[in-house]
Amino acid sequence: MILSFDGRLDGWMVVYFPFILYFSENVEGVNSSSVNIKYMFMKNEDISWKPLSTTDARCAKAWVAYLKFPKENDGSLIAYPVEVTVGHSQGIMSYSRSNYNFPSRFAFTVRIDEADCKEVGNEEFVWLDDRFSDEATLEDLNPMLSFDRLLIAHDATMSYNSSSAYEKVNIVEVLKLFTDLMKLDPSHSRYYQDQHSLVAIEQALLELFSFREYSNMKVCLYYRDSNSRYQDSLCVGLNNLSLSRIGSFEYLLWVRVLDLKYNELQSIEGLEALQLLSCLNLNHNRFRSLTALEPLRLLMSLRVLDISYNEIGLHSIDTTRYLYSSLLSDTIVNNCEKADIEGTDWSEAVLFFKGLQLIQLDIEGNALSNEKFRVLLVKSLPKLKFLDGDDVK
Repeated sequence: MILSFDGRLDGWMVVYFPFILYFSENVEGVNSSSVNIKYMFMKNEDISWKPLSTTDARCAKAWVAYLKFPKENDGSLIAYPVEVTVGHSQGIMSYSRSNYNFPSRFAFTVRIDEADCKEVGNEEFVWLDDRFSDEATLEDLNPMLSFDRLLIAHDATMSYNSSSAYEKVNIVEVLKLFTDLMKLDPSHSRYYQDQHSLVAIEQALLELFSFREYSNMKVCLYYRDSNSRYQDSLCVGLNNLSLSRIGSFEYLLWVRVLDLKYNELQSIEGLEALQLLSCLNLNHNRFRSLTALEPLRLLMSLRVLDISYNEIGLHSIDTTRYLYSSLLSDTIVNNCEKADIEGTDWSEAVLFFKGLQLIQLDIEGNALSNEKFRVLLVKSLPKLKFLDGDDVK
């Protein structure tokens, strides 16, 4: 498998590739004893694993290890082999205390593209529809076809998740059922809407990976801007679907651009697994606070974020802060002068953004957005180049 990605640079000499293991349920015990990674630049015992979770320091569905590769300066595209074995020794255990008993081995190659290792230029990423195309070139489809073959192989070994099983399910009828239940049982409408959303996402992604000609959902688009480093980047568009919840993250681990605008999302729990994600559009949803966006703090490659026209700052009480412990609630912001805040409790917001490496941010249309807050954002995000479409310089 040939992967292209946004690497994090260490002194411009080393690239760190985020390698993800994604399980069907929360597990613990993922470490160098239970997972063996064999490649030429690091010893397995020196590889550290980290759970991608905002709620538990030990358990998660997604676990990440950052593999170190040298950055080539001569323009050569060397493929480095990586071999992984999982489950050959005890250690990985689910939250329900079941051991992982599916020993497996797989191998792939990582190719470092020098263009992908460069910092973002001065161009602004534009979310307008005319910048995206559903016409794919053969070069665009090659990685997708490889991934499609991988999914087919996975389906062949997991009978409960087989493509034939999906064909037997009338997804349209399932979606209609949840729609009817929302009307018949309004007291539980939120639950039914969440389930409807999960089925709708799964349907859209299955159509994407199957390349079904009868699909009328333009899920897979390509960013077209010859002046942008994101030229020809694959964008998954799940916008305007009335989604209240997102899922099927195992199908999205490779995505660099994700468009979720015009939905009804109040949480992005699970999105932290998308470690290659560079550009994310969440405008025109129903986010009520920045704590609901805390998974973004775990996305090391995120550079472009649009959270405009939500409800952030509109509600005086942020109920999500009581659902789980949060650094946003317990840590006092340093290096923020009181004169900047002038009595307004923006400390949590400042701390949240200080943990991101954004070069482009859109936040207009939220109650907390005003000129003073914009000044704080510029101070909190030293790499920021564009704020609400304006050049901050």
